[in-house]
Amino acid sequence: MTGSGGHNHTVWGIMFEQLGGKRISDDMKTVTLMNGDNARTSAQWVVDLFDKHKVASRDISDRYKAFGVGEGSMFWTGPWTLPGYIKQDGLKFKTFDMPTVGKQRLTVGELGGQEMYKQDKTDRYAVSAQAIRWLSDNSFLWNTAGRGASLRKSVLDRADYKTSGVPWEGYRQTFTDGMSFATITPLPLVESDQFQWYFGTAIGKAMDPVFAGTTKVEEGLAALDKVWKEAITKG
Repeated sequence: MTGSGGHNHTVWGIMFEQLGGKRISDDMKTVTLMNGDNARTSAQWVVDLFDKHKVASRDISDRYKAFGVGEGSMFWTGPWTLPGYIKQDGLKFKTFDMPTVGKQRLTVGELGGQEMYKQDKTDRYAVSAQAIRWLSDNSFLWNTAGRGASLRKSVLDRADYKTSGVPWEGYRQTFTDGMSFATITPLPLVESDQFQWYFGTAIGKAMDPVFAGTTKVEEGLAALDKVWKEAITKG
């Protein structure tokens, strides 16, 4: 754990959704953060990691560096860390599926996409599409030696997908298999960034004081609920 930043937001968010919590309703018109007790229970669980169970110090700010020098025994992270950690002298580790701490096993799905914007010259669309397609067709190295698992069946079915790049067993396999329950994804809203567990600016502003131990859980949740309700009105 870390005392601030996206990591504790993500741990809280995964716990919240594993317990059965939802950020918004299925029709995406209502904020459901405060429905039930899942938000409070999961937030208190994170606070207790520091104050009750003493699993980490709030003084840790660089979570990647801390794990890399052996200051943590477990780190909830993504496959982008594998190439660097494997090359780090003296660091012995393995990857495991996200544990089922709540009612069901869920984790965050990080999807890196390509976007094509509106252009004045319409003949550029075909060229842009070709470039995006080329990047997708040539993503094998990125998916095996780089940052993440592939979503393309043609890549997953390649005979050398499991033998190329970062070792498969104990490292990459976990993240490829984990895609089946990595269903906590960004919401299709104008203010989507406000609702993201890892990058959400609203979450940081409202909940960082809670995880720092300077604000009560209920106060932080109330502040976040208010911001989310304002954000959802934008569609």
